[in-house]
Amino acid sequence: MNATVRRPGAWLAAAAAVAAGAVLIGHVRLDAAPPSFDEAWYLEVSFKLWNALSDGRLLDFAREYAGAFRFKAPLVSVLPLPFYAILGPSYDAAVLANIPALALLAWSLYGLGRRFFSDAAGGLAAAFALSFPLNAALSRLLFVETWLAALTAAFLWRWAESDALRRPAEAPRLGVLLGLGLLSKVSFFIPPSLPVALSLREARPAERPLKLLLTVAAAIALTWYAWNLVYVAGYAFKASFGDIAAKYVTVPPWDPASLGRFLAALLREGPGYPGSLLLALCLGLLGRRALTEPGLRFAMAWLLPSIILVAASRSKDLRFLAAALPGAALALAGALDLVTRERRARLPILTGALALSWTVFALQAAGRAPSLARSDYGSTSRPASAWDTEALARTLSGAAGPGAVIVVGAEHRQLNANILSAWAVRDRLPVTFIHYGHMEGRVEAAVARLSEKDATHILFVDGLQPDQLPSMVPGVDAALRALVKRGALPFKDAGAVAIGGDLTGKLWRREGTIRMSGS
Repeated sequence: MNATVRRPGAWLAAAAAVAAGAVLIGHVRLDAAPPSFDEAWYLEVSFKLWNALSDGRLLDFAREYAGAFRFKAPLVSVLPLPFYAILGPSYDAAVLANIPALALLAWSLYGLGRRFFSDAAGGLAAAFALSFPLNAALSRLLFVETWLAALTAAFLWRWAESDALRRPAEAPRLGVLLGLGLLSKVSFFIPPSLPVALSLREARPAERPLKLLLTVAAAIALTWYAWNLVYVAGYAFKASFGDIAAKYVTVPPWDPASLGRFLAALLREGPGYPGSLLLALCLGLLGRRALTEPGLRFAMAWLLPSIILVAASRSKDLRFLAAALPGAALALAGALDLVTRERRARLPILTGALALSWTVFALQAAGRAPSLARSDYGSTSRPASAWDTEALARTLSGAAGPGAVIVVGAEHRQLNANILSAWAVRDRLPVTFIHYGHMEGRVEAAVARLSEKDATHILFVDGLQPDQLPSMVPGVDAALRALVKRGALPFKDAGAVAIGGDLTGKLWRREGTIRMSGS
């Protein structure tokens, strides 16, 4: 009999990847909303890279890549480039770049489950992971987390297959995966660290393959980190534990209510309440055996450190757990496999668990999931914005003229400088859009940014309600308007701008030097 036929778990993993990819394609076709703040920024950089590459300006491409983001790893903006070559540069094409990541995640989890448990456990691990509400929701957005999870799973799979590098042929592959992982996020090393450390306690690797692994990884990662390591390391710490996080989250990290919300969200968006209860039940039935099973120890070592670190951070953003949650899928699949072995009810139990997880997946994709199974990151298709930001970018470019630097006085999810910048780069408009910056509620900081960026125009937007904007924006916007109105800032009325819906805009042109530093 053919080996593939004898491995139904492999077919299950493949079917899960195909189903998740098909749902993603359907979502992209139906979703009409513009990208969010961060997504638009990733798009802007991605379009810059595409413009340079498609024009054959390889030196400019290298410069754009080396200077991309500064404090965020650039892979999220590089991965869509092959899809632009086929579909053209667009938000939809960029999101579709997550499809290969879904396949890689499924295949890697199948490999891990099969190595540690059984063929069936491998298929279940892949299917569970792709159905988790958080993973499903993030795959339909232009975030790096889907690729981060896939690269983490692939690295751990090949590490397990290398037998702690006692199979040196795996070293180059592991080096490539580590290098790409670090280019996806500076924190890539956290989820794999404990599983790798535990395996190294049992057997130290030979020096030569370890050096090869690290050399290959460094050669890949340093293409960007050589110029940006200081920026990204400082930002990563501040965003999770330091002053940046403190400005957005005012409660202390160990606030009981905050921890309770985090735990509830983790159960809801990770394995889900049914999956979490099933995992707890299986671990209880296994008893002490759960602590001695290599596969379960590996899975828990993958999952738990990230949960502790995110729980200890101020933001407690579940997105930071995306690379660790596949460990929960592996643990659930492995525990079910161990508990049901040699039992007559094995097939109905495994089938029921699989059906439950994918029922939740289907309901979530259709927008009909109960509140206890929804992701805060959404997952259903969204209606179009009331404002045509692509047309607005062209209108402002024509009104302001080539070389203009336009400050956008709106920080709405569907109307902001990030979105306008992305369209400007894609359409090669000769203008730059900027926002008020991280002004922390201080008009002085916003004015300093206008001066630093040599802003030539300001677009003030009327009609947005304060509760539609970040809390620090309305006060700064009002203060800037007052400064312009009384002549403290050298801007003159350049006419009204059509925005659409209930919004109106007015463009102001600078006619002098910004000399003041605040109020």
